Amino acid sequence: MDTLGQELQQAARRLWRSPAFTTATVLTLALAIGANAAIFAVVERVVINPLPYPDSDRLITLDHGSVVLKVASGMETTPGLYLIYRNRSQSLESAAIWGMQDRTLLSRGEPERLPTSNVTPSLAAVLRVQPALGRWFTDDEGRPGGPKAVVLSHGLWTRRFGRSPAVIGESIVLEGQPYEVIGVMPATFAFPFPRVEAWTAYQVDESMGFGLFGWPGIARLGDGV
Repeated sequence: MDTLGQELQQAARRLWRSPAFTTATVLTLALAIGANAAIFAVVERVVINPLPYPDSDRLITLDHGSVVLKVASGMETTPGLYLIYRNRSQSLESAAIWGMQDRTLLSRGEPERLPTSNVTPSLAAVLRVQPALGRWFTDDEGRPGGPKAVVLSHGLWTRRFGRSPAVIGESIVLEGQPYEVIGVMPATFAFPFPRVEAWTAYQVDESMGFGLFGWPGIARLGDGV
């Protein structure tokens, strides 16, 4: 240990006497460590720890661009285009769109502002994930005028409802509207973001027209595509 201490002191003196060399060495090490960390992050996300859905390599995002606006991508999709993909596409097994909305929950305690997601019922088929308790949305609940239903995150179910199975069928109020609780998602489900606390059915059909861009979309490729 004495010899090691002496060598470290001598090395420190040499580095102190050559600031340019020392700076270049430190920057080189920092870049190398940063590059390795970035590469590992990509490998860990894509290879070691892929998306937590069955056959996740078959999932794609739906995005659009515009020649007229000179935008190559980033416009996302519209409700009308989603219906075309869902009903007519020969390359996709299923498709879904979703949006985010903060809503106030009134049930079993003080009002609470929650990040929620408005999703088409087809999302369960795209991701191939079902609730841990209860059920997912039906097609009728995804049509305009259909029943209002909500699926809770596992975290919200635990924190606000004490993990009671009796919550299924209970009516809660979101942003002044009554919703029937129909399901609770698994603890590992975090679509589209981990902070989402509840999901409601986006009610859409062909009578609503093409719609506006700005809806994120996701789809599952068909067999052999």
